[in-house]
Amino acid sequence: RCSSMGSGSNRSSGIRAHQPLRLLELYGGVGVIGLSLAEAAAVWNGPAGVTLLSSDVNGSCVELFRANANRIFPAAASSASRQIPVDTQFHAFNAQDALCNLASAARSSTDGAADVLIIDPPRRGLANRMHRLGVVGGSEEAEAIRRSSVHTVIYMSCGYEAFMVDVDRLTGPREG
Repeated sequence: RCSSMGSGSNRSSGIRAHQPLRLLELYGGVGVIGLSLAEAAAVWNGPAGVTLLSSDVNGSCVELFRANANRIFPAAASSASRQIPVDTQFHAFNAQDALCNLASAARSSTDGAADVLIIDPPRRGLANRMHRLGVVGGSEEAEAIRRSSVHTVIYMSCGYEAFMVDVDRLTGPREG
């Protein structure tokens, strides 16, 4: 659990000018979605650079993530033909730990928090588990996202019921 979360919102009014665009990908697997978005952002001339931190609970994804990143952003091409620097990293975090880090970074420094959060969860969504009576958990994860400095959330889902619960948690009125 993320016990040290603050109670206030750290949102500001848009992406920071002249600083790298920071992407955080949860449930990233081998990075297909996050790396594709990082590449698209690098082609776009807006940010001063792109940083992608991709996370997945499955630590065996790290080698495939690195191979995919090296195919998309080869070291030789990065200095010669690419005007915008791209930094990619993979960490074997579960989503809750990654969100705790996101909330902590938002409170401690504007340099560490993400601008864009990419979520591609399993069918249970942000919940810890799902059964025939509904989803269990996920409210702390949703609240960590709401309290973070994230400006944009990209949420993909193949679990309709869990997606609808998460959307309500992310966009509805705050509890308490």
